[in-house]
Amino acid sequence: MQSPTPTNSCSDSSASSQRNDGERSSQAHSAQTAASSTRTRGSRTQTKWPEDKLTATGLDEKFWPTPDAARERFVLVCGLIARERVSINRKLEDLSPVEKEQLFNALLEKLEYPANLEPVVRNKAIKAAMSEIATLQRRFKAHLRRTYVRQEESPFEKHGFLKPEDWEVFVQETNSPLFQRVSQEMKDKRALHNKPHKTGRKGYHGKRKEWEEEDAKLAREGKENPWDQFPGRSRSYLRARAAKRMTTSEGTSEGSGDITFSNPAVVGLANKVKDLASKASDGSFTGVRENDILTAALENPEHRGRVRGVSSSVGWGKGFGEEFAGMYRKKRKKTKERSDAEKEKIVGETAIRVINMLRQAGVVIPDALCPTQPTHIGSSEQEDASVSEEEDVRGSGEDHGPFNENEADSRSSMLDTIDKLTEPTKCSLLDGTEHNLELAVATVYPYQETCHCVPVQEGYAVVQPTYVWSNTSHFRLPVPVGGMR
Repeated sequence: MQSPTPTNSCSDSSASSQRNDGERSSQAHSAQTAASSTRTRGSRTQTKWPEDKLTATGLDEKFWPTPDAARERFVLVCGLIARERVSINRKLEDLSPVEKEQLFNALLEKLEYPANLEPVVRNKAIKAAMSEIATLQRRFKAHLRRTYVRQEESPFEKHGFLKPEDWEVFVQETNSPLFQRVSQEMKDKRALHNKPHKTGRKGYHGKRKEWEEEDAKLAREGKENPWDQFPGRSRSYLRARAAKRMTTSEGTSEGSGDITFSNPAVVGLANKVKDLASKASDGSFTGVRENDILTAALENPEHRGRVRGVSSSVGWGKGFGEEFAGMYRKKRKKTKERSDAEKEKIVGETAIRVINMLRQAGVVIPDALCPTQPTHIGSSEQEDASVSEEEDVRGSGEDHGPFNENEADSRSSMLDTIDKLTEPTKCSLLDGTEHNLELAVATVYPYQETCHCVPVQEGYAVVQPTYVWSNTSHFRLPVPVGGMR
């Protein structure tokens, strides 16, 4: 029997070695893949329309349905409407009231609101639903740009409800220079927010129940709650930015132990809050409402319309709680009924003003129509002086005889033409020659006291040009002198 040559023996040994290495490599790769698959979250399945219908028992301060089950159904259906019932190339604010009503009716098919809602409350509920749909639509469009447009992939396999013609327009808009510039500007603004929360889509309201369960667990186990060192709304603000798990000396357990922050900016904020809390305990720091410990630690004021650590859509009236409800300034409501004295005062002031303007225009006013006890008005010094003069004459008790019409005519002839005007009047600008060519058309305002925040001097009137003839630019007007103003 012929023995194998050394060359073949060497080749077989090498091939066997390569097969063993390949098997070990394949096993290692399989183990690595299996390990990575346990760490990687699987892709989300397509959200389906619910088959049943829930009933909401009430509305919260944001006019969202309650309880939590109705709230979750509200977000679910609003997301489906945003994706499947609204075009990706349209914005919610561009929809007509009829279209918004149709979207709200689609929501009512899967979520029944409380019966007999007042029209005002129902309109606010519709507005809240449209706001949530708009938010979810923006989120969906961002997902399409990130996952499909920039990867140059087709979305129709997973999102079959999209129309090809809408997708073509959407891709063109996303790749346009204008959109790229605006997108970069928004990214730069987003980068300035160095303390993002980790509550996800739930927000503070959705995490509140989870936090309460964690606190109850610590209380049952007799452990100290580390969040007790953060007072007020700073507790929820920092808790929304903390790591999901809190480490202990024995290891890592969720809902107990020390607090960890992965963001250095949040670490610095937490230290400031603890320092201010210690100062508040000894009385060296006093803060209240929007000027509390959290605002002082953040070093920027609280803006109206939202309360940090509470909600981004709840205002100060409800966001700071009932304990500060009495601190808010209430607008004084105008009463529909006025006292008799106020009514008589208003009538007297109005009568004096009208009589004064009519007499300046040369209209004869019989004494019987004049108020017996006129009230001074504080409109202008000139009117006050004329009214006071009339009061002194008629209130002195002397008999001055009947009103002289000739005397009134002589007084009116001494008045300027503008002094006879009682309301805004159309006028023309003439060239001042014997032909009196019209150069412009304007409106004179005889009793306007200011012009562009500048007080109008006595003897002057405000004139607003409305049209200037195009062929009058070569006319040279004389400079007003003497009595001309």
